[in-house]
Amino acid sequence: MLEASEKDIQWLLFDSGVSFYRIGKDTGLSESNIYRLQQGQSQIENLRFTTACILTEYARKVKQEEKRSIHMIK
Repeated sequence: MLEASEKDIQWLLFDSGVSFYRIGKDTGLSESNIYRLQQGQSQIENLRFTTACILTEYARKVKQEEKRSIHMIK
């Protein structure tokens, strides 16, 4: 089932430290669209549902990878 989370997308764009270039390459989404979101030129609320789902899934993947990295360090 597809799911979109504005909270996860905001974290990905503004708090994760992942560049718009990396998000675009890893998701197949337009780097320029990701850049405009990060710069506030486009709004998350105006994303297509499928795009929001892709970004949500990617954000959750990044969070999982961060958790794994932290556990490996301990």
